[in-house]
Amino acid sequence: MDNMNVIIDAIYGSKVKNDFMHACDMFENFKQLGEYGQFKVSGKPDMKKLIINFKESLEKCGINVVFLSIRQVGLKLTNKYDNYIKPGTASITDGNNWGMFHSVLKDLGYEVKTDDRMRVTSAKLKL
Repeated sequence: MDNMNVIIDAIYGSKVKNDFMHACDMFENFKQLGEYGQFKVSGKPDMKKLIINFKESLEKCGINVVFLSIRQVGLKLTNKYDNYIKPGTASITDGNNWGMFHSVLKDLGYEVKTDDRMRVTSAKLKL
């Protein structure tokens, strides 16, 4: 396999702040602290394990991981690989503003499914 560039969409934030807000009963159980960002992975990653390995690495660094998805491999958008969605999440806050999780994902170009309580259950990039 040749070296490749992989773009990962991520929604993540401080685990300490997120846990504190939940412990103080300032966040409902369905609200998560997180902001959108992208990561670029270069090299020869194991694509089937990339998201779970990336999630575990971020969590070891004290990051609250809400969403991870491989957006692009090389120059092509893709839905080929599994993503990670934090179970039970319905809303997102950056600490100042909040919004519905499904709306954030839709704005990023994902087709989203939710349950009856608006918790995101799946998200696939629109190709």
